[in-house]
Amino acid sequence: MSFYVCSGAKMKCSMGSQQSALNVLHPVKPVRVEGNPVAAMLDHKPLLNIKPFGQCKSLANPAVAAATAAANGKLQPMPCIPNTVTPWMGAKMNVRVKGNPALLDSSKLLCMWAGVIEITNPGQKIMKEGGTPLNFCSDSVLSEKKAKGVDIVAGNPLEHDEVDELTVKDFAEILERIEGKKKCYESARHYAAYHVDYWKLTKLARLYVDETDAQKKEKEKDNDPNLMPSRFMILYGADDDKLRGNGNIDEHHDNFEGQPDHEVSVANLRKALILLGYDVEESGPFDEQLFDMFLRYLSRYGRVELESVREDGDDADKPLDVVAHKYGAATWKYLYDEEGGDGDGSVDHEKIVKKLDSTYGDGLLKEKGGVPHDYRSSICYHYPWVPFSLTVNMGEDYQEKDDATYEIYDRRTMTLLGEGPFRKPYKIECLLPDSQDVVVAADGEVILLNPEQPVMHLSEEYLDDGEDTEKRIVDAYLCYGEDQQRVTTDDSRHYVDLSLHIVTKNYYDGETVSVILRVDDGEPSHTPSEREVSGIVNNNNAVIENMFKDHFIL
Repeated sequence: MSFYVCSGAKMKCSMGSQQSALNVLHPVKPVRVEGNPVAAMLDHKPLLNIKPFGQCKSLANPAVAAATAAANGKLQPMPCIPNTVTPWMGAKMNVRVKGNPALLDSSKLLCMWAGVIEITNPGQKIMKEGGTPLNFCSDSVLSEKKAKGVDIVAGNPLEHDEVDELTVKDFAEILERIEGKKKCYESARHYAAYHVDYWKLTKLARLYVDETDAQKKEKEKDNDPNLMPSRFMILYGADDDKLRGNGNIDEHHDNFEGQPDHEVSVANLRKALILLGYDVEESGPFDEQLFDMFLRYLSRYGRVELESVREDGDDADKPLDVVAHKYGAATWKYLYDEEGGDGDGSVDHEKIVKKLDSTYGDGLLKEKGGVPHDYRSSICYHYPWVPFSLTVNMGEDYQEKDDATYEIYDRRTMTLLGEGPFRKPYKIECLLPDSQDVVVAADGEVILLNPEQPVMHLSEEYLDDGEDTEKRIVDAYLCYGEDQQRVTTDDSRHYVDLSLHIVTKNYYDGETVSVILRVDDGEPSHTPSEREVSGIVNNNNAVIENMFKDHFIL
């Protein structure tokens, strides 16, 4: 049984140097245990709720990465500034505090700098899961301080928030009208991502999904998540069979001509998250576990204020995916297909802004009695299958083959994300899970898409099916020079400038990997000498530079 969490609870971060205390701010009539406000899922605001954890050691933190690079690769921790943009995971969803799920000491919070925040002390030892709920309108549990195993259902959630007048059905109608009026699916998709709070729509869907009383469920029928067309978003509680029965399973808008059909579905959402390394079951409706993992994925995306985006003459020199990110477009393919992009970043700024502007959608929301500001996204929706296109130069000496194939791997885990035959002339066009960095093998030859982070050596073990999660070293070799040239048996080098390159599997960025060097001169009377060396992993590679510089070797 987990304990509920109060203000003052102690927390630790996997990337921080010290513990911190949770700060809960419920200004009007907070629910209290032993005088301390009880925490809820939405108490995750950086610096307001989540205080710094001393020094950060994550290389995903730009400040740490920059300081480490300046120190020639030696890890340099920097002051922690939490970046916790998504709610806590693992809260008690059917126990509400001021209308929001109660926080448990087993809950976890993700920092965008790769830290995992956990509760080490809940701040009280009286209230835990199980037992009889408190009165719904109670604002204090001090009278229950002797009780054991009591669920908290306290504090009227309507003290601050008016009753939601809008429903899932209303939002589905708004998005369909935006799509039809502007004759542009991207306009509706953009509005769904940045102007419709995914968390609030999830709360609406729960009013229907979690209701067990038949009469009350009937009253909430307009919040059935299966009323939302999947091309706009997939909500908690959605079921592919019911979506299909309502005519709300859609094909992926960004798929390529000639490629297999791709339904925007719960099943494919699960498949993408599994390939990206999230702990998700292979089948089932949109349940609690899938919701928690999906929130982790969505933590990568923040709001884009279109009003602040200005025309930039430098866009012509930028890839379309960079320009798409600037405007908040879901993918580069929208700019390429519909907005006159020619692949080099050249776009019609005024046309894009007009298409993606929220004025029309806000007007529809007001017509239905909503207030646009109240529905601005704190969690931005993004479907995790994205278009991928690459034309491969196989070289002048390559003999053309009709059956040439490609394979695409996630660089960090080397999980196989996609494979298939080339489209002549050696072009890849497919939908892929939204990996942040990939490696492409074209007809067995590795292509370095990001030369600044090369995969120096790929063994057969490295390119396996990616299903295991065991951390291991798959290759290690001596190298030298700025380009980390591999030392071969034909090389003769001074040992003082030699570095050790270690290739790992299933390590996370910022983790330490160690190896033991054993030197044996072959003399039976001499004891072999050993030395342990360590390096910091980045993209499953670690380089220990000039490791013999201060050593004398005979």
